[in-house]
Amino acid sequence: MELFLQQVLNGLTLGGIYSLVALGLTLVYGILHVPNFAHGAFYMAGAFVSWHLMAAWGFNYWVAMAGSAAAVALIGVLSERLVFHPLRKASGLHPMIAAIGGAAVPGGRGASDLGRGFSSHANPVQRHH
Repeated sequence: MELFLQQVLNGLTLGGIYSLVALGLTLVYGILHVPNFAHGAFYMAGAFVSWHLMAAWGFNYWVAMAGSAAAVALIGVLSERLVFHPLRKASGLHPMIAAIGGAAVPGGRGASDLGRGFSSHANPVQRHH
């Protein structure tokens, strides 16, 4: 029964993650009228920042999550100001190419720099037996 409940919780967590990514894509598309395909790259950067803050600098889980949110917000503002804002008046294809490049470059760079292995965060809720 414990395994079943754990799988239900895992499914709800993953569904929440998917819904947040979809909501972000919808909000960005509604405002900019360009689908920002770099959402996955932003998500990867946030995961790496939180993992690095915990593993290398010893921050606790919640501080690392706040730092990750701040880092991804900064990345989002920079991408909007440096990439999407200058292309606002461009033809329909140019912002789309920039959005695809914004997804491909960080993803490939992350895979080459960080590797394709699996790393996990520390558990924020520790069980005491």
